[in-house]
Amino acid sequence: LHDALPIFNPLNGKLKAFVYKVKKQRFSLPFAAPYDTGSVTQGRGINNKRHTCGEYMNGTDGTFHGYLMESGLQNELIFTQFDLTDSLETIPLGINNIGDLVGTAIFSDGTQPAFVSLHETVTTFAVPDAVATFAYQLNTSNQIIGYYIDSNGIKHGYTRDSAGVLTYPIDVPGATETLLLGNNDSNWGVGRYT
Repeated sequence: LHDALPIFNPLNGKLKAFVYKVKKQRFSLPFAAPYDTGSVTQGRGINNKRHTCGEYMNGTDGTFHGYLMESGLQNELIFTQFDLTDSLETIPLGINNIGDLVGTAIFSDGTQPAFVSLHETVTTFAVPDAVATFAYQLNTSNQIIGYYIDSNGIKHGYTRDSAGVLTYPIDVPGATETLLLGNNDSNWGVGRYT
């Protein structure tokens, strides 16, 4: 379904990631994952240590794969590939201050569950009867916020507590769709609705 994936930029044929420094009102130099052969790298999440996550494109087959980027001792960028075992595509969408990741993955059977990687142990999960589940952010208590797409193509918000219990659907009254896209350590959420 690729709902969380970037739109290709036709102006220069390349889509690169950046970090925005709010206090200085400055953008970093644009960067691409070193294995980005499809000219698409997108930044999705950043934590207080300035570690970022996102996805890049494999130009050979058009698939998306995850990366984690850290700054080294001399401000060099250190990239680590991040793919779920047996997935066709992996899209990390959020990272907490501990360095745990959340996102979505696509498998050869057509399923698109969300995932959470806690201390490098990966768990996939999906909202029941969803055709795609996206985990957008997790806080330091491992509470997750995101959205899913139901069988009618409608988007709904959900939360997942640290014990793995899902609360869904979360919909703004009167909205045709609701997306939850971020949470903080108090588990307050933000998002958008139509």
